[in-house]
Amino acid sequence: MKNHAIVVTSLVATLTVACRPAEKGAEVARTATVTRASGVELAAGDRCSVRVRNEARGGFSCRLEIVCGGIPLFGGRIPGGYARCAARGGRWVSAYDDELPARDGDPAISVDFVGGRLWVDTGRAQVVARLDPVASVVASSDRR
Repeated sequence: MKNHAIVVTSLVATLTVACRPAEKGAEVARTATVTRASGVELAAGDRCSVRVRNEARGGFSCRLEIVCGGIPLFGGRIPGGYARCAARGGRWVSAYDDELPARDGDPAISVDFVGGRLWVDTGRAQVVARLDPVASVVASSDRR
């Protein structure tokens, strides 16, 4: 496995606004741009969508769906997609799941909402992306 600390610190962060955690059940949607990918049919410049939902389950505090270039990378079918999220001042600051699929069934992820960085490791593939600075709240009826 690559040293993801080096991968994450090599990104240029331009984000200054973080996501505001919505009331339980509402989602915050973000877009991102792939900066690096290996082991998966994605390339720099491919677009991603990131949805984070304030939903607790089994020691996890939120649920995320990450899709890049039409490829689901994290989340999707329940019970997958749960992560440990942190908020400060009513805004999301981070989300992470440090266990690879062999351990918990879904990829390891790290999302820095403040610094604008996203990292996904499936055990066979890695994706690094830069989050766009605009966040939106998605109404319950807009969810997939």
